[in-house]
Amino acid sequence: MGEALEHAEHANEELRGLVHGIMPSTLTRGGLAAAVAELTAQLRIPVDLEVTSDRLTAEIEANAYFVITEALTNVVKHSGAQSGKVGIRVVDRTLKLEVHDNGIGGARPDGSGLRGVADRIVALGGRLEIDSPDRGGTRLSATLPLPD
Repeated sequence: MGEALEHAEHANEELRGLVHGIMPSTLTRGGLAAAVAELTAQLRIPVDLEVTSDRLTAEIEANAYFVITEALTNVVKHSGAQSGKVGIRVVDRTLKLEVHDNGIGGARPDGSGLRGVADRIVALGGRLEIDSPDRGGTRLSATLPLPD
């Protein structure tokens, strides 16, 4: 029980740091996949991670990490989910991010966190979709064009 509490506190600290713009050293050293794997391992619910992408530019990885972290923050804080899933893949020079959970649904896209994610994605020329029917879980899908 004590170890689980310690992991949860560490994950919360990590999430708070990200909200304030502090990137973990794992992101710079190991890349997006390593940083997201480290983050999901610390959450209080199991999160499956599927990555089919190599290293990307530092800017793309930092922005993708922010998007995934904000989505996972919502999963942990608001969804009541028992599990989640994160997908990271590159298709035709486009980064595709997906975070979904089996929670209560009803996510509000106009909330400050998701609004910030949408603004960031649009500023990078990408697109964000949120599907969150009541009692149906939430699926956040983001696409970001990759530089040539």
